[in-house]
Amino acid sequence: MMYVISALLGAAVAASLTVALIIFCQSIGMLETGERPRLRSPITLILIILTGAVWLAHALIHGSGELIPTVSDVLLLVFTAVLSLIDIERHIVPNKLLLAMLVIRLTLIAVGVIADPASGLEMLGRSLAGALMSGICFLLCYLVSHRQLGGGDVKYSFILGLFLTGERVLAAMLYGVLCCCVYSVVQLCRKKLKLKDGVPLIPFLYAGVLITYIISG
Repeated sequence: MMYVISALLGAAVAASLTVALIIFCQSIGMLETGERPRLRSPITLILIILTGAVWLAHALIHGSGELIPTVSDVLLLVFTAVLSLIDIERHIVPNKLLLAMLVIRLTLIAVGVIADPASGLEMLGRSLAGALMSGICFLLCYLVSHRQLGGGDVKYSFILGLFLTGERVLAAMLYGVLCCCVYSVVQLCRKKLKLKDGVPLIPFLYAGVLITYIISG
């Protein structure tokens, strides 16, 4: 019973943090007017529910882990949900949110190194490996596509690798790209999209993170 209550509490925290971050971005002027997400919209509600529901599924399937990795995973989910909302509505990936994610992740790694040097340094190595793997992959795509892939997507992929480490980031990227391909093909068949049109990528990487959390933990 306590196990289920803990999972439900975690889901509530994840959903609540998503709402709090959206309000935070709107209220204190952290983002420019053209970058701010809307709180009252169907997409916002869907992302909030998804964030809580997936964390609940993750907790029920894989159980609770160590404190720092758990906090890191929750915050990645929350920030990526908000970035997805902004990318859908504004077609932009704000640098200030990416910088906040970077600072948070590096702080968590530093705390881990101080608390347990051996385990913390191992986490640092896995995080850097993930960042290099995902960052280089997206950077190459950015260059090959003649910059049709957004620079914000490349920056986010680097940070995504820091959070997920080399063990999970490739799976998240693969699931995300597959979701993007399926969506694009469907929209092309419906003539809602042209070959030269771009689509917001962060929401699909968010989907990749969700799938990875459920499947891999």
